[in-house]
Amino acid sequence: MIGHHPSDQTGAVSHSCSLPRRAPSLALRLARGTRALAAAGLLQPLRPDTVARSALAVIHDGLSPAAGYTYGAARVPRRPAVVDEDGALTYAEMDRRIAAIAGALAATGVGPADRVALLCRNHRDFILVTAAVSSLGADIVLLSSAATAPEVDAALRGQHATVVVHDPDLAAQAAGTGSETAVRRIATTGGSADLDPNVPRYATTNPAGHGHDDTGPGTVTLDDLPSASRSWLRLAPRPGSRYVLLSSGTTGVPRGTARRATLSLDPVVAVLSRIPLHVGDVTLIASPLFHAWGFANLALAVGMTSTVVLRRRFDPEATLAAIAQYRVRVLVAVPAMLVGLTDLPEHVRARYDTSSLEIVASSGSALPGDLAVRFMDVYGDILYNVYGSTEAAWASIATPDELRRAPHSAGRPPLGTDLRLVDAEGRTVAPGDQGRLLVRNALTAGDFVATGDLGHVDGSGLLHVDGREDDMIVSGGENIHPQEVEDVLRAHPAVADIAVVGRPDPTYGQRVHACVVATPGTKPSATELRAFATERLARYKVPRSIELVASLPRTATGKPLRRLLQNQDRRQ
Repeated sequence: MIGHHPSDQTGAVSHSCSLPRRAPSLALRLARGTRALAAAGLLQPLRPDTVARSALAVIHDGLSPAAGYTYGAARVPRRPAVVDEDGALTYAEMDRRIAAIAGALAATGVGPADRVALLCRNHRDFILVTAAVSSLGADIVLLSSAATAPEVDAALRGQHATVVVHDPDLAAQAAGTGSETAVRRIATTGGSADLDPNVPRYATTNPAGHGHDDTGPGTVTLDDLPSASRSWLRLAPRPGSRYVLLSSGTTGVPRGTARRATLSLDPVVAVLSRIPLHVGDVTLIASPLFHAWGFANLALAVGMTSTVVLRRRFDPEATLAAIAQYRVRVLVAVPAMLVGLTDLPEHVRARYDTSSLEIVASSGSALPGDLAVRFMDVYGDILYNVYGSTEAAWASIATPDELRRAPHSAGRPPLGTDLRLVDAEGRTVAPGDQGRLLVRNALTAGDFVATGDLGHVDGSGLLHVDGREDDMIVSGGENIHPQEVEDVLRAHPAVADIAVVGRPDPTYGQRVHACVVATPGTKPSATELRAFATERLARYKVPRSIELVASLPRTATGKPLRRLLQNQDRRQ
């Protein structure tokens, strides 16, 4: 939801996140931005041949991942660009492979009028196909690898995709799609070293019947595409690709947000003003690349010619092993992954040297309970919590020292970002009061965009996100945020996981209902948990009903799918 607001910024939260202050002047913002770029190593002089080759790539491919890898190939050709289970590819190798795949896709008819959907886990082919499609000017629709066949089908139809590229082991999700839209299907070939040997690496079908018959009639893979290369004769740039990012769908059908690449450095400056990234970092992106958080970090890593380490599936110990093996400096994760890393036994953590790790950037869902403190007690004060949304991109970033002081804080807006907290009538709320969160940054076209969340700013000027507007439980006229109740009950030793929702109630309209996953070997009673909550919460916030469940439905980034819990009985 986008709304225009008066230019007067009284009451807006500037990058300093102090409500009464005005936003910094343009000159001051430029000075701070320049310092952030210089500290990251992005203001180093370039050789004339690097400038010329990069400019030609932008003319040919627009501002795209393909152009980013061409720049990397010109500047640091031998630096590893991607490391996955199949090994490493340098920037020069990535540039050549992207060009070959782009030419092959173009030879099959993919062009600027198309939308290509990607159904892949984290490996090299995700990046290669994304970059190749971007160089053709076609739009890219990023699909969740956890989506079911009906969900994929709905997304392809809703986004009018003409091609879907998928991992071989995700063929079942892709196989039933496109019956009415004639979607062509192409299987990836890389990054599949850890697949079950009983799963065909190249199993997929193509309605047109092209391809060879290694695994069955109509089989088509990236390797089956006709050999071709990009034509460098075209001088006019193509229309820029749009990247369609789907929301988490926690409260309904996922919505698609389309973005184009921009020449502006504002997004980079915003991140660097709060997180000390550097050119040439080794970055392990554990967060799904199809999600806005993972995809944004991939784009940032390419722009900074960093080495990106990928693993198809997240495993806490394997992540530590990769950090030690590749001397990873930056880890990009979601809170659920931090839980897994924190809960590893000490003797397991001791096997791996993680001293190279200096930045752990987390986003995608709220940090539950005391996770921020527990994680930093184990791995050091290196955690950065990024708050944003698919629609608004980034909004605020909490640094390690801020998380030490306020573990639930979302921090402060980065440089060039403004926040507003407004009431139901759109009026700015007083400091400390709760309001709807609106964000304005370089990607919102100068408008304030609603994140769908409610929040407040504490006495130190730190933003706190109280919960989703849609998740609010109204019981007997009282407003209750599920996250607050969850954080309290999560502290009970017998609670391994929890989600709180509102269930219909004939007397109060809604009642607070808790779905609890018990710690292995325990079976807490509803009476016990209610007593625990009563000591720590106002009476109206205490769950009136509690059920033990085997597991909780969550998105790929760990958000609970509350809509599936509101009217379902998931008891063990």
